[in-house]
Amino acid sequence: MKPRLSVSISPRADDDELLFARQLGAECVYTWVPDDHMDVASLTELRQKVDDAGLVLHNVGNMGIGKCDKIQLALPERDEKIEAFKQFLRNLSAAGIHITTFTWEQAGVWSSENRGSSRGALARRVEMHELEQRPFTHGREYSEEEIWDNFAYFMREIIPVAEETGVRLALHPNDPPVRILGGVPCLIHSFDSYKRAFEIAGSDALGMEFCTGCWLEGG
Repeated sequence: MKPRLSVSISPRADDDELLFARQLGAECVYTWVPDDHMDVASLTELRQKVDDAGLVLHNVGNMGIGKCDKIQLALPERDEKIEAFKQFLRNLSAAGIHITTFTWEQAGVWSSENRGSSRGALARRVEMHELEQRPFTHGREYSEEEIWDNFAYFMREIIPVAEETGVRLALHPNDPPVRILGGVPCLIHSFDSYKRAFEIAGSDALGMEFCTGCWLEGG
C-alpha cells in the first residue's frame, strides 16, 4: 500500500472545501463528527458527498467517545460510553467507512500559549515547566497500571466489535507524548507504549495513527 496524502475537513464540508482539498493534491480526507452526526444516514451522506468530489473519506472519529474520560478513567457511565462506541463502529461500517481514530487523552491535547513564528503564523508551543504546574484534571493522581488496566478493559469490549464490523481502530499518540499530565499518565508516549497496547489488543483491528510530530517528540 502506497502512502496517500490526506487532509482534515469539517464534518459539514461544502463543495468549496472539498474542491480545495483536491486542489491541494489530497486523495483522502478525514474528520471528527459531532454527536448528532454519528448515525448511519448522516455518515452515509457525508461519505457519498466526499465520493462525489473524487476523494476518499478514510477516517471518521467522534471526540465524545474517542477521548472519553469515563472510558479511560473507569468513571461512572463507562459501560454506556463503550456501548456507544460499539454502535458507532457498526454505523461506520454500514456507511462504508472503515477507520476511526481514538486517543487515550482524557483531557485532550495540552499546549502552552500559541506564539507567532518568524513569519507571523501562529504555532503551538509546549512549555513543560508550565504544564507541570497545572492542577489535577480529575481530582487525584492516577497510577500508570490503573490506566493500562482501563485500556485492557476497553480492548476486551471493543476489539470483537471492530473485528466483526471491519472498522479498524487508529490509536493516536498522546500530544504531547510525555509520561504524565494533570495527574493522569499519558498512556501512548513511546515505541514501547505502542508495543504494550498492541500486545493487549492481540488483534490487527488495533492500529497506529502515525502522527509524525508526536512520534518524533516521543520516540
